[in-house]
Amino acid sequence: MQRIIALYHDQTEVQEGYLPALDGLRALMILIIVSFHIWQQSWLTP
Repeated sequence: MQRIIALYHDQTEVQEGYLPALDGLRALMILIIVSFHIWQQSWLTP
């Protein structure tokens, strides 16, 4: 059992400088940027 736990910890180790909790914030920022670009193009058409 200890070996399985050790393998799990090795495979799920977080990379240095990466915060998984910020994935949702990153996705939200991408959605906002995409929405802005779509809006930006829509007001150019008469």
